[in-house]
Amino acid sequence: MLNILNKLELMEMQAKTLFTHDNNNFIRNINDLDGAPAPRFFFGRTPDGNVLRFRYDLPQVIIRKLTRLVTEEPINNNLSRNTVILEKIKGILQEHKEAQKIYEGPAYKIPRGITFPSDVIKITNDNVHLLKNSFGYMISELQFWEPCFVKFVNENVASICFSSRIADASHEAGVETISDFRGKGFAADVVAAWAADIYKINRIPTYSTSWDNAASQSVANKLKCELYGIDLSIY
Repeated sequence: MLNILNKLELMEMQAKTLFTHDNNNFIRNINDLDGAPAPRFFFGRTPDGNVLRFRYDLPQVIIRKLTRLVTEEPINNNLSRNTVILEKIKGILQEHKEAQKIYEGPAYKIPRGITFPSDVIKITNDNVHLLKNSFGYMISELQFWEPCFVKFVNENVASICFSSRIADASHEAGVETISDFRGKGFAADVVAAWAADIYKINRIPTYSTSWDNAASQSVANKLKCELYGIDLSIY
């Protein structure tokens, strides 16, 4: 059985799932097939505490300032957008260089016991050819994204959910829906099937998105996912 983790432990787990770490606990790369450089700064806020990660090449003076800022920030249950702290963080990072990309949004744990949709198909090596029309790029890379579940409409894949980041304790959901089929609940179906399979292998299924992605937040709400924190990545 999986241990019951508090929200801070879930965010620590999330950081390990999203990024590769070195022996000094600095982040180095995105934990996926491409392995692109990690953000300069990762900040995970939870009601139980905060998680900080710094890229290995961030100057120590910047690390000290960011650590001091976040340490002084009160911990509370208000898991909403905090533009004040964001601007302060950006100001400190700007002393190093201008922010290139910023990603921020809610992080969820998908609950156990969701009903497995009957019309969702698991993709394996035996039927991977079914991805040809909609998600052909995944055919040669399936082994890196498993498990993978799809929903078919008119013999084409309408929506897909797969493991976008994989770690020892958890898998992070990657979800895509073809534009013509959005807003029909298909994403929630494939995420539900994927999450059920992740629990079968004794891992925790997580799902995170951005503040601007209302569709993804709707999926999380439909599945009654647990909001455990807000994560911020700045490049």
